Amino acid sequence: ERTMKMLAKTPLYDGACMSKLRACLSILDLQAKYGWSDTSVSTLFKLLQKMLPERNTMPSSRDDAKNMLTAVGMTYVSIHACPNDCILYRRELSTLTECPKCGKSRYRQDLPGTNTPAKVLRHFPIIDRIRHMFKCKSICQVLTWHANNHSNDETMRVPADSLAWKHIDATWPDFASEPRNLRLGVATDGVNPFGLRSTTWSTWPVVVVNYNIPPWLSIKKGFLMLALLIPGKFKVKNMDVYMEPLVEELQTLWSGIRVHDISKTPNGQHDVLVRAILMWTMHDFPGYGECSGETFE
Repeated sequence: ERTMKMLAKTPLYDGACMSKLRACLSILDLQAKYGWSDTSVSTLFKLLQKMLPERNTMPSSRDDAKNMLTAVGMTYVSIHACPNDCILYRRELSTLTECPKCGKSRYRQDLPGTNTPAKVLRHFPIIDRIRHMFKCKSICQVLTWHANNHSNDETMRVPADSLAWKHIDATWPDFASEPRNLRLGVATDGVNPFGLRSTTWSTWPVVVVNYNIPPWLSIKKGFLMLALLIPGKFKVKNMDVYMEPLVEELQTLWSGIRVHDISKTPNGQHDVLVRAILMWTMHDFPGYGECSGETFE
């Protein structure tokens, strides 16, 4: 947090109206938005560094700029997986080179002499992003939007009017009494990132949706939280294995995490305990089968 504040206060150059952090995030955001290659972005950073006044703080490459994202909680964890989807190589299994269930090698056999993993799960932790939400005043103020926007005529207009929401309120009244506690949903489906070039490829993004905020914001790109990127190219044999990191985070969130609430609070507290609950999951019918462990034709 201290590093993030320092970067946010470091000017791009003497007299600049933009900080080093904001400049780097803006360029990386443009790369993601328009699909620029890593090489082109690194070239852009080098060009801007030469164009700006001397002693500027512009990074010289994309890699240097990406390293800054760790300070703002925008990083991910690469977790090796068994090619047959048996296990994740983490914790007590992190040092193994073969799957203890099927005996398959952890590394690619078509690249002898290298330690290139056969399959890699990308985990994007959501807890740090939730903490950042409460540190952003504009976002923090809408995290309790649901508390004052229920329908009064028994008509379902927003998620807060749903039976699932009411069931949570009735079952866990202590959870419902704190409007900052989060109601989350999880959506996943198999996609082909290569379009028509490879019709057999199936990658599974797992996205977390925040229903505390207004419904017209909850499905916007900036508010959807990518939690997992389950690799292809073949159909996943055991989805539960890949969901482990997210399930562990959800269990931690149910117990509660400490956040710094920057908005005005009724009791004047800023450091508060916030909890979260998984309200529902969303899939198409085949995706429902994958996540439930059943097969639907």
